[in-house]
Amino acid sequence: MGANRLFEIGKPGLLLVGILVLGLSACGRGHSDPFAALPLVSHSVSAGFIDAVSRYRKSQQGIEALSGRFVGRAVEGRRKRSFKQLFALKLPDSLRIEIETPVGQSLALFVSDGDFLFYREKGQDSPWFSKASTAAMERCFGYRLGVEELVRTLAGWMEPLDLTVGMAVRRAGSVVYLASRARPGRLEYGFDKEGGVLRSRTFYGSQGKRQVVVLYRAFTGSQGRIAPSRILIRDLQGEGSVELEAVRLRFNPTLSDRVFLPPKK
Repeated sequence: MGANRLFEIGKPGLLLVGILVLGLSACGRGHSDPFAALPLVSHSVSAGFIDAVSRYRKSQQGIEALSGRFVGRAVEGRRKRSFKQLFALKLPDSLRIEIETPVGQSLALFVSDGDFLFYREKGQDSPWFSKASTAAMERCFGYRLGVEELVRTLAGWMEPLDLTVGMAVRRAGSVVYLASRARPGRLEYGFDKEGGVLRSRTFYGSQGKRQVVVLYRAFTGSQGRIAPSRILIRDLQGEGSVELEAVRLRFNPTLSDRVFLPPKK
């Protein structure tokens, strides 16, 4: 997964479009790398931190669906490419993403209802249709990630965590890191030490090395609900990254199941 995939859209063949997972490259000449690993220190969980994380989770629990439009930029070395992304998702595992040029020309379409996935790209002789397995997602994105985990990543959703006052965790700067209960050793969340807001989501490989880092830099809200409006992502196995920033975001829109089915033509 990576920005290099986006640069290939429009050429013949099935391409692995990393843009579907969202991201941003904020690094460049004169700027520090936001994905760089910072020194970790031991940290004790406080009652205030537990309350703050609980408030964040509460803001997520009212979200059943999201839709909107993002503008973005893919970066790989000195190459840059702008794009638009229209998306709709319904928890837990339904997703539709349309990628367009800045002037509205279609580049790619990804659709999944959680059971099957459909992918069509400009320049392809025929679209690709498959069961929504992690292997199929790896073919699309370059690493094994289920559709449900992708939907959670876009929505900034997190699972319940077991937190107790005084428990030892890791901290880097103002971010406290907590391991996933569902995927121990494979997924780690980062939370703002003071506000309890989700700041990062790190995926690890089988050898314990960081593979993909997602950074949440901004949120937007409605009626007590919040969702990411600026998300940065990098596949640490590659060289490129992608940038997405929301220009429109709708909370709990009415979405027909047909939205997440492959087009008839």
